[in-house]
Amino acid sequence: MEFLKVALAPHSNRLKVEINKLDQDDIAELRRFGVDTVSKFAMLLNDEFLNSFGGIETTAIGLIRDAMIYADIDRYFETAWSEAWHGWDEDSVRLVEKKYGREKVMGVIKRYSLDFIHSSEFGDDYFDDEISIPNDDFSDGDTHA
Repeated sequence: MEFLKVALAPHSNRLKVEINKLDQDDIAELRRFGVDTVSKFAMLLNDEFLNSFGGIETTAIGLIRDAMIYADIDRYFETAWSEAWHGWDEDSVRLVEKKYGREKVMGVIKRYSLDFIHSSEFGDDYFDDEISIPNDDFSDGDTHA
């Protein structure tokens, strides 16, 4: 996803994001959250979020999910999550805690029966996927970010 690479470029010294392929379920998750244009996608990757995100190693969908959760934790879990995943990694939890506080985040983990995954549980080859995103992911005509 070229837009994602461009958006992250100014932060590349602090971020390690493997820009891998988003599948149709990932795109559907974004749309359930209300992100159906490139400009709405760009709003997720705002400076507040990207400046808070430093030091985390993740995949494209991990970054995007973190951005949605950071933008609105309640809306994400009520409308977009749809049990797409159940393990929330330690770095992402800490990121979201910066904005919402520990009590709120722990309440979400309990309410949605999420598993807390320590960073040490990821293998060395976890972030080895290649870049490949279809160009028509947001095909409603809004191509300006």
